[in-house]
Amino acid sequence: MKAILPIVLTALTLVIAGCTAESVAGRIKSRPDHYATYPADVQERIARGQIRIGDDAEAVWYVYGEPSRKTRSVTENGTVETWTYRILGYTDSLYPTVRPVTVVGRRGGSYTSYYIDNTPYYEWQDVLSIDLRDGKVTAVRMVE
Repeated sequence: MKAILPIVLTALTLVIAGCTAESVAGRIKSRPDHYATYPADVQERIARGQIRIGDDAEAVWYVYGEPSRKTRSVTENGTVETWTYRILGYTDSLYPTVRPVTVVGRRGGSYTSYYIDNTPYYEWQDVLSIDLRDGKVTAVRMVE
């Protein structure tokens, strides 16, 4: 059962992501009027899934969709909005968990034993952060 669980979770994640995630082309079709305002070279770049410093927030949305999280921070240079994108990723625990188990014998006696649980688990992981100042991209960071 433990061997099947990671496969099932991965398949479920892919199904959910496939159902909810739109493609770049799908997002372009949903807002064609704004997309048409970009110069031809920028349109081509967005269609290929690329953004650059100086692009607007709409270009980021066309390429990556809605962010998982938006945060704002105020600096001496103004307000910075950070868009963070996350995925559900596999995490291999560095330190296995030791779990107690009570074992009951046939004659009614019991004792406590322990086993090491080093089962991997899945957690949400930040993979991309994009900073926007005045609606323009100022930084793009891949999170490792």
